[in-house]
Amino acid sequence: MKIFSLALIAILSTVHAAFASSDEPAPPEPTVLESFVAKPTVVLDLAEVVGSLRSSDASVAVAAVIASDSARPGERMKGVRFVMENDTGVDQVYLDEAQLTLLIEDLAAIDGGIAELKAEGGAPIRVQGTGACWMPARPMRILCPSYRVGPDCTGMHLAAYGSSRGFIYPKQRPAELKALVEQAIARLQMP
Repeated sequence: MKIFSLALIAILSTVHAAFASSDEPAPPEPTVLESFVAKPTVVLDLAEVVGSLRSSDASVAVAAVIASDSARPGERMKGVRFVMENDTGVDQVYLDEAQLTLLIEDLAAIDGGIAELKAEGGAPIRVQGTGACWMPARPMRILCPSYRVGPDCTGMHLAAYGSSRGFIYPKQRPAELKALVEQAIARLQMP
């Protein structure tokens, strides 16, 4: 028994040392649309705010974006820009059309689970979010929506993946953001 305990202590010490000396995780990559828009030769052909959500704590503006590369005629990308703002700062996220499809599904699932989340007992703070943000296959600066229930923070919460800044919307539901995203997608389809 004593040998096993000493061996276990040695193994745990080795594991702890490995984790203690490991580097910090790399910051998330920008999305493809964010990288594209950041190029110096790219111009925004469209950047139209379709709506916003505002609370006493934060705001989020949702804009349809079409960008083209002046150095490479014919190279264009479409998507949505989310600009989140509160008293501590501003953050923005660019999502392309494929990412928007996933976001709409996530917002619908979160909104559909709010009643159950509020009814659950046990933990004083409960959160429902998305697997893409909690266990990403590829860390990328996507929009991470969640709904939180707690004594001080019931409401929708938005953040860019990897950001330490979060934005709280106590009176808004994910369905409201979903509607704005759908409006932005509809605007991208117009000539």
